[in-house]
Amino acid sequence: MRVMKKESIFLTCLALGFVVLLSPAAKTQSARDLKTSEEQIRKEMLQITKELGTTCTECHNVNDFKSAAKPSFGIAAKHMKLVAAMKANGFDGKNGPEANCYMCHRAELKPPAAMPK
Repeated sequence: MRVMKKESIFLTCLALGFVVLLSPAAKTQSARDLKTSEEQIRKEMLQITKELGTTCTECHNVNDFKSAAKPSFGIAAKHMKLVAAMKANGFDGKNGPEANCYMCHRAELKPPAAMPK
């Protein structure tokens, strides 16, 4: 049963990855493109840290929060595009679950589901 659940999570994430590649929203939206107040951005970032079970410094340079120098910053940006694409394609919370980092990560920096062999 546990293996089937991991396979199901993996296949869901794989399918959602294809959605990202095909979605126009994924190509046009990033954290810097959002026309949002600084207060709202901070609120969303704090929610993301909870969903990933980490702190701001995992992705951000404390001396320059807008810096993209850390590799994890780029990875996070791609994952934010994935979440945006998922929300644009039905995972918006209206008729089912809303896409967020916790959906796959479960409060762990690396998603706990392993690829099926």
